[in-house]
Amino acid sequence: MSATVLLHFANTESLKTSATLKLYDLDNRLLASGKSEKLTIARRNYGQMWQLLIANLSVGIYRVDVEVGDGAAWRQFFKITE
Repeated sequence: MSATVLLHFANTESLKTSATLKLYDLDNRLLASGKSEKLTIARRNYGQMWQLLIANLSVGIYRVDVEVGDGAAWRQFFKITE
């Protein structure tokens, strides 16, 4: 089982940076971190997609962050029930 994260950027300026996907539990403990990827966003709409394997996670609430550069650009919580 996996989850997909798809972000859409609509920039007015070009940007060259890095992006990393991170998975945390509800107690803010880092459970997994993807490899840092180069991210080049031109002055146009741009989309980036990541896959997150969640088959081995226990029942609970988790948080996914996409960090772009030095900070979180996107954050979402999700719940696994069974």
